[in-house]
Amino acid sequence: MRGKPGRATLPRVTYPSFGINISAIQPAVPGKFAADATSPAAVLAVFMDQGNASLVGSALHTERPAIELRTITELYPTAPGVRPHIRHAGWIVIYQHIRLVSYGPRPFPRNTHGTFVAIMDAATGQWTNFFDYGGSGTGY
Repeated sequence: MRGKPGRATLPRVTYPSFGINISAIQPAVPGKFAADATSPAAVLAVFMDQGNASLVGSALHTERPAIELRTITELYPTAPGVRPHIRHAGWIVIYQHIRLVSYGPRPFPRNTHGTFVAIMDAATGQWTNFFDYGGSGTGY
């Protein structure tokens, strides 16, 4: 089974440790879309073709991610063109029940699972963030 775009639950989420807020609803006026950011199917295809997709492991082909257009606010953006505290339309790709990988000084307990999040700027088609977390939107 290959990962497929579709309707999945995407709650209003904040990731304080990453400085990211995601709205619960689509933007009222999303603006122009980049060529590869026109639909959930297009976003998933681009996601699967880039290197960070490997971070979700086998779920890339076995799970249906939540893919939704939302309003994103980043406090500490790292991607070109994204400004702090300025809202923009973005695609959110979420895989749940992903085996977490520790990049810190201590490993996670064996078989710890969490959620992987990827964010694409809808106007540029650039991926602005990739991260995983072990909670319900509250960071690590």
